[in-house]
Amino acid sequence: MKKMSKPLAFKFLKEIFLRNGNLRIKDEVKIAKLGSQKHKKGYEIRLLAKDEQELEHIQIAISSLDLYVAKSYPKGKQIVQPIYGKEINKKFEKIKSSEASNNNPH
Repeated sequence: MKKMSKPLAFKFLKEIFLRNGNLRIKDEVKIAKLGSQKHKKGYEIRLLAKDEQELEHIQIAISSLDLYVAKSYPKGKQIVQPIYGKEINKKFEKIKSSEASNNNPH
């Protein structure tokens, strides 16, 4: 698999995320209440690729950041590429919150 520089890889993933990505943050309260075996939802970023070529670029970027490239899956006419992990999730959470504050001038 090809590689790209880490700054370029992160910039590319950030652009895809801001276009149509989703973020799931681990719900510590539910885990404490239900236990980790019943509530298994953890830290996840979902990036939507328009086509196979964009999916390949997303996977190269993920790999270039030394992250695990999870299995992608179809959703409608797009392809979902999940990224799992607490540290990368925290970075994308900051991106999301800074974009929200930039889009809300009040």
